[in-house]
Amino acid sequence: MKDSYNDSRNGMASKEQIWKIRQLEEALGWKDNPARLNGFMKKYYQTERVEWLKGWQAHKLIESLKKMLQKQSEVM
Repeated sequence: MKDSYNDSRNGMASKEQIWKIRQLEEALGWKDNPARLNGFMKKYYQTERVEWLKGWQAHKLIESLKKMLQKQSEVM
């Protein structure tokens, strides 16, 4: 994913980044409640849809979700 920072769509999130976000959403148990991810993105990235993220925002979101997943697994 190193070079998937920028998609050919004017710096928007790449297909690979969107795929990874969806994968992490499912791992966190948020897939059944899309409002969780949408609310998180709205709060921290000022957008409500994954498809509207810029490449750098998607990268930061992926890292945030990975940290949340790691903390969730530490608690259990």
